[in-house]
Amino acid sequence: MPTDSAFQRLIEEAPVAIAVTTAPDEKTVSLNPMFTQLFGYTREDVPTIAAWWPLAYPDAAYRGKLQPLWARLTRKALRGRKRLEPTEAVVRCKDGQARRIQFRLTLIDRQFVLFLVDVTEQADMSRRLLESEENWQSIVKNAPDTILLIDLAGRIEFINRPGPLFEGTAAPGASLFDSIPIVAQPRVKDIFARVGETGANESFTLETTTPERKQLHSISVGPIRKGGSISTLMILAADITQRQETERKLELTEQQLRQAQKMEAVGRLAGGVAHDFNNLLTTILGYCEMLQAGMPKKDPRQEEVKEIQGAAERAAALTRQLL
Repeated sequence: MPTDSAFQRLIEEAPVAIAVTTAPDEKTVSLNPMFTQLFGYTREDVPTIAAWWPLAYPDAAYRGKLQPLWARLTRKALRGRKRLEPTEAVVRCKDGQARRIQFRLTLIDRQFVLFLVDVTEQADMSRRLLESEENWQSIVKNAPDTILLIDLAGRIEFINRPGPLFEGTAAPGASLFDSIPIVAQPRVKDIFARVGETGANESFTLETTTPERKQLHSISVGPIRKGGSISTLMILAADITQRQETERKLELTEQQLRQAQKMEAVGRLAGGVAHDFNNLLTTILGYCEMLQAGMPKKDPRQEEVKEIQGAAERAAALTRQLL
């Protein structure tokens, strides 16, 4: 057993906050430097445990929950219990900060020795991890696509929703390949094996047929590593049937628009050519009239001019249809 001076030195140099009180009347014997550094309180501030309560726990309701717990711990320590369970509480420091503290009580030479460890950062990290986990679960749960985790043998470890491709057949523990058409299984197995070997992401499409319709699925596969090796594959599966149909209709509409634009261009060109050609025919008809006027009526060439004139008039009639 260390001497009083050695014991006091251990208390003073300990890297955690320590408070020593008499037992069972709980008068403060010493507060080590780490205690004052952590909480800001000195022995003058905390002459007894009774003085500690309103300082550390100013909220009466919260204080009322902790005091019975402290009483049970001190009774156990006085009865000789060596290993008491650690307890956590939120302590108000002298500067107003609140810190989450884990404390452990033990009885040494009829003195209560209280070890207090600041776990605020660990508690904040745990809270952030929990929030992150809750956010992740919410994202996965509400994702519009099917998300699966499978082992390298194809057994499902997790699935957020069955989705059109896996409706009614996929569940944790089942083989993913039972949900895939037999004709597509060799191809899918080859892709999964390649991702498991190379660690490279791959994407492909898979067509399924039901009595009602054909469906097209987009599937992306990526590796998940544990301990440096690939143990799990993550799969994202989306039904892109409607999207493909929409894209097909859009492409058809674009083709029709391009054809209409071509026809409009041809129409403008034909109209321009017809207009110019009509001007030429007008000239021909004018010269025919001049020739007829300059020749005797019985001139045999009148018939030839009439033939030219008739042909020009028929051409002009066709041209007007293009204008």
